[in-house]
Amino acid sequence: MKNLLRKLIKALSSFRDGKYAGKMIGLFDFCRQVICDNDNTYAGQVHERMKLKNIIPAEDKGVCHATLIEPTVKIKVRIVYPTGCAWNHIHSMYEAFFKDDRFQTYVLVRDAIEFTSVLNRYGCKYVTYNNYNLKDDCPDIVVATFYSAYEKELVFEGCRKYIGKVFAEIPNVVMNEKNDDIHWQFVSRAYQYLPPDYWLVDPLVYNSLVKYVEPSKLVKMGSPQFDEIFEEVGKDHPWPVSWNKLKGKKVFLWATDHGLNESYPTNGFTIDLYLGEMLRYFREKPDCALIFRPHPEFVRELNRHGNFWNMDEIMKLKAYMASTPNVVWDETHDYCRAYDACDALIVDANCSITCSFLITGKPICRLLRTDINEWLISSELYECYYYAKGFEECISYINMICEGKDPKSAVRLEGGKQAILHFDGKNGERIKEFVASKAIV
Repeated sequence: MKNLLRKLIKALSSFRDGKYAGKMIGLFDFCRQVICDNDNTYAGQVHERMKLKNIIPAEDKGVCHATLIEPTVKIKVRIVYPTGCAWNHIHSMYEAFFKDDRFQTYVLVRDAIEFTSVLNRYGCKYVTYNNYNLKDDCPDIVVATFYSAYEKELVFEGCRKYIGKVFAEIPNVVMNEKNDDIHWQFVSRAYQYLPPDYWLVDPLVYNSLVKYVEPSKLVKMGSPQFDEIFEEVGKDHPWPVSWNKLKGKKVFLWATDHGLNESYPTNGFTIDLYLGEMLRYFREKPDCALIFRPHPEFVRELNRHGNFWNMDEIMKLKAYMASTPNVVWDETHDYCRAYDACDALIVDANCSITCSFLITGKPICRLLRTDINEWLISSELYECYYYAKGFEECISYINMICEGKDPKSAVRLEGGKQAILHFDGKNGERIKEFVASKAIV
C-alpha cells in the first residue's frame, strides 16, 4: 500500500505547478499524510520525534498598502520579493533605489502577512500581485530576486516583452543543491520566462553559475543581507528583558534551517534529533546559555501544514523555554542581537547562516543527521566548520568552546574572506549604481 501511495505522490507532484494543481493538492497531501502516519522510515521518524511529548518532559508541560502605482516620468524600478524569509537581502537595495530621485521604486509582493508586515514596518512602497498588472505598468527595470520558485502573477510566457531590463539578484549566498547541474536546473526554471540581462551574485553562487551563464552577463556582487549585519552587529542594542538570564554565561546560538515541505522534511533538517536533548542539557548546565532561533519560514511551515506543532504547542514550547534559567526563544526581528550576544553558533548543516555568520569570526558547528547521510553545501568552506553527528559530538563542541579552544579560527577567517565579497554596508548602493549604469543612457 505504501509503495503504491509513494508512486501516486510522485505522479501527482508533476501536476502541482500546472493547471490541475488545485484539484490535486488535497489528494497529494492525503497520500503524504497516510505514509507519514504509518511509515517507520526517515519521514515517519521525523514526525514521531517532532511530537512535543517527546521533547518536553511530562512534568515540565504546563506603510501604506499601494494598490495602484501613480504615473511617473521617472525610471520605474520593481523589486520582486518572493519569499518571506529574505527581506534582509532586499532592504538596503530598496533603500538605495528609493532615495535616488531618478527612480520610482516599488516592491512586488504576495498578499500575505509574512511578506507585507515587514514592508509596513519599514514604510516601504509595495504592490501586491493581485493589484499589479505588468502589461499596464511596463517597468523599465525588474530586479528579480527569486531562486527556485517564481510568481506566476508576474512571470508568464511572453512577460519579457513588457520589461525594459531584468537584473537577477539571487538571494542565496550559498549553492544549496548537491551539484552545479542541479543548482542550474532550479535557477534556469525560475527564470525560464524572464531571462536576465545581468546576473548579480555572491562569490560562492558565482562559482556555481560560471559554467552556465554568458560571462558578460555574470557579475560578482556582494549581498545586501550583509549590509544589515554590518549596520546592526556591534551596536549597543538593548537586550530583550527576558535575555537578562543569559548574562555572565557562555552563550550558544542555535539557529535552525527550514524544510518541512508538503511531503517530506529535507535531509538537512535536524531539529527532531537534537531539540529534546539540547533543552535537557542546557537546563542542567547553569554556566552556559542557549538562544534558540528557529528560521522564520520554519515557524510558518509548522502552522501552514499542521502536520507537526500547532500554535498551542508552539506557545507551550515558548513557555517552557521561558521557564528555564538559561534558554530563550529569540523573537527579535532579525538575527543581529543574537549574533552579538552569542559566543558560538550551532546550526543545521546546510543553512545559509553557515556562510553569513562567518563575518562574526565566531565558531560554527554544523549539526548532521544520524539516521541518513547528507551531502554538504559549500564544499569550498568545509574546513571552516566543526561537525556533530549525534548529540554526544555536539556536547564535545560545547565543552571545547567553554574551555576557550577554537583550533579552526584562522581557517574560518580565510573562508569568510573567500565567501563574503564586501562587508562595509554598501552592497545595496553598489547594486543600484550598477543597475543605473546599464539602464540609463
